Amino acid sequence: MAKVHPPEAFEASRSTQKRELTMVRQLKEDIDRLKKDRIVEVAEHLFFTQGFTQTSMTQIAETLAVGKPMIYQYFSSKSALLAEVCNRTTEFAAALADSALEKKGSPKDRLRQIVHELSLQVMANRSGMAVLFREAQHLPEAERDRLAQNYHRFNSSLYTLLSDGVDLGEFRFASHTVVTHAISGMATWLFTWYDPEGPLSADDIAAELEELAIKMISVCEGIEVS
Repeated sequence: MAKVHPPEAFEASRSTQKRELTMVRQLKEDIDRLKKDRIVEVAEHLFFTQGFTQTSMTQIAETLAVGKPMIYQYFSSKSALLAEVCNRTTEFAAALADSALEKKGSPKDRLRQIVHELSLQVMANRSGMAVLFREAQHLPEAERDRLAQNYHRFNSSLYTLLSDGVDLGEFRFASHTVVTHAISGMATWLFTWYDPEGPLSADDIAAELEELAIKMISVCEGIEVS
């Protein structure tokens, strides 16, 4: 006679199976993400050292010690790889500025966060930034539009944050456009001169840049600005 299991046992078994399936899916996603990140890392290095046009998918595959079909599982073309390299920091910057608008705290504190974290990202991704500025002309139009959208998101969020600071009496300046480009530029162009072997750490530089940004636009008590 077959043994009859209580309903609770079936529910427990189903729950265990669901957890196991979820774990398997998560492991697969983690492995895929690691593979994709490694492909982008190698492509970025080759684009940086020898240029986009001089780099082939064969070279990328050989450097990774894999076949090209493995790369094509994640990226449809060399241009798609270039787009991933170029958009990583611009998407980070746009998301960072968007997040700063949603957080609580004074405009001054939130601006500090933007400048500090963006500076650290640029210094950590120096070669990717160099590829962005040197090779973006090789991107398809749709990817250039994506870059432009990220720039617009960052500038729009920063504009709003600066306006909030003016309204609250924390900031004072003549032109939103000038200030936006000055702040984004001081962080963006770090990739051209930051030296990880230099006397200042990345954190030291980011801290000094955030101080410069704040001092540049902060209202100084007792000083009249026309």
